[in-house]
Amino acid sequence: MNRKPVMLVEDNEFDLDMTCHIFDRENVLNDIVVAHDGEEAIDCLFGHGGNSSADIQPVVIILDLNLPGIQGIDVLKRIRNDVRTNKVPVIIFTSSEKTSDRDDSFNAGATDFVMKSGNHRKFTASIKKMIADWLHVKDESRTEEGNVG
Repeated sequence: MNRKPVMLVEDNEFDLDMTCHIFDRENVLNDIVVAHDGEEAIDCLFGHGGNSSADIQPVVIILDLNLPGIQGIDVLKRIRNDVRTNKVPVIIFTSSEKTSDRDDSFNAGATDFVMKSGNHRKFTASIKKMIADWLHVKDESRTEEGNVG
């Protein structure tokens, strides 16, 4: 079965490493495509300069808001304004506690808004919920696969 990848747009190396570690520990079968900033995310999705056919078709995009260069909200707007990506679920995963960031994200078309926690247990729980909602996992006790995408 050919599974669509997860796109993870994250500039914080600690958060990136922790998220990838949790994906691995939870037996996520989807590949992970990482973009470290907004420009790299747009290049991955739409090709250099944002004008060619999408290079990847992710099952879900996990997007940080506070990125160097092109901000996450602008990446989200670009995703929603392109027929190739406008239906891809986008989960904002951010440390921002601003109500305006949450409102702006939903107004721009975010599927969900998840707060990053500095607490390891809460951070892990947030990632596990995203995995349960959106991704393929391998059930090692039965060797069956779950979910769609």
